Amino acid sequence: MTTNLRIINHVGDQPCGMDKINRIRERAHDLYSVNNRDAILKPLIVSDDDLKELYAFELCDSNGNVLSAMTCEQLPLRKDLAIVTWAYTETKNRNQGYCNKLLDHAITYFSQLNIKLVLVECKSIDCDSQQFWAQKGFVNGIATEDPTVVYLCSNIEAL
Repeated sequence: MTTNLRIINHVGDQPCGMDKINRIRERAHDLYSVNNRDAILKPLIVSDDDLKELYAFELCDSNGNVLSAMTCEQLPLRKDLAIVTWAYTETKNRNQGYCNKLLDHAITYFSQLNIKLVLVECKSIDCDSQQFWAQKGFVNGIATEDPTVVYLCSNIEAL
């Protein structure tokens, strides 16, 4: 159906990088909030040094329409680890493999930066999301201080 797909990388320290990352985060939040009225978009508190550790990836069609997007953060104290903090595909574009393409791209991109481990941040009550990521191999739950969040990992031994 859609041809000429392209993936756009955004890094926080690139020109307009944070604007693009925040636009993606806000769209994901808007979509998530429709079903979860208590959803809150946690603010990104970043210094200039942290900007290069924030990423976003967009999958667009030939007309520039965003089909799927995700945001990621690299931890300052674990340079070998990145976390997918938001991922979404527009409802009308679901079940076409777009998020899979983005995830594959992100993992390849991160491996070029020597990031060996990718975690996915999920709401602990969001069973649909956890099931979606489990199909991609992210199954090992890591509890956090925040009981509403769980991190899923495909390679628990790498921690």
